[in-house]
Amino acid sequence: MHDCHDPHSSENKALLASKSLAELCAKCHETGKGVAFPHGPVAVGECTICHTPHSSDRGKLLVDDPYKLCFSCHVVTKDELGQFEFVHQPAKDDCIGCHNPHGAANAKMLKADAPDLCYGCHADIQKVAQNSSHRHSAVTEAGGCLHCHTPHASTVQFILKDAPMSLCVSCHDQPVKAAQGATVPSFTEQIKGKKSLHGPVAQKDCAGCHAVHGSDHFRLLVKDYPRHFTRPSVRISTPCASVVIRRVSC
Repeated sequence: MHDCHDPHSSENKALLASKSLAELCAKCHETGKGVAFPHGPVAVGECTICHTPHSSDRGKLLVDDPYKLCFSCHVVTKDELGQFEFVHQPAKDDCIGCHNPHGAANAKMLKADAPDLCYGCHADIQKVAQNSSHRHSAVTEAGGCLHCHTPHASTVQFILKDAPMSLCVSCHDQPVKAAQGATVPSFTEQIKGKKSLHGPVAQKDCAGCHAVHGSDHFRLLVKDYPRHFTRPSVRISTPCASVVIRRVSC
C-alpha cells in the first residue's frame, strides 16, 4: 500500500506517493511512454482510462473486456464491423493481436509493419509472395497487404479496399517496372477504345488469369502460357503469300 499511497498525508490527490498517476505506474510498469507512436491515454498519463488500480475480474486489471474497452473510444471501427459484410476475424475480438495497447515504433501502434505483421497469420501467402519466381511488388514492398486490403472490415470480399479491377488499375493505368527489369505495359492503354474485350477483362476478373500474390509464371499468370504469343505482330513469308500473324500483348 505504501508503494502507491502515503498512509497519513500527501501533497498529491488520493494520497498518492508520486506527483501523478502515470509517474506512479511507471515505477513498476513499462508504460510505453517514449515510443514513436504512444496510445493516447498513455501519452497523457491516464492509465485508469483502461486499468483499475486496485482489482478487477479481468486480466491486466482492465476495466472491461479488451475488445469492448477498445470500442468504447474507437466507435468508427465498431460501426464498420457492425455494418460491413466482410470482417477481418482478429478485428472482432483481438485488437492486441495486431496493436500494442500502450504504444509502438510503428504507426497505428502496430506490432510490426505490413506485410510482416500479416505474415504472422498468413504463412501460406508469405510463402507464395516471397518464394515465387515472379513476385508482385504491391505485396512485398513496404505497406504490403494494406495496398489492397483494409485491416478491419469491407463491403468487398477478402476485405479489399475496392472492387478487384479498380484496385488493379490504380497501379496498372501506367507502365510498371517489373523486378526483373522488364516493363509491364499500361493495362488501361491496351484496352482503351477497344470494341472487343477478353472475357475475364469484360467481367472485371483479373484473378481469372493472374495470381495476385505471386506466381512461377510470366506476368503472374496462374498457369504457364507461351511467351511468344504475347509479342507484337510479325510478318512471315510462305511459298504462296506473305502472312501477318497478330499476337496479343499481355
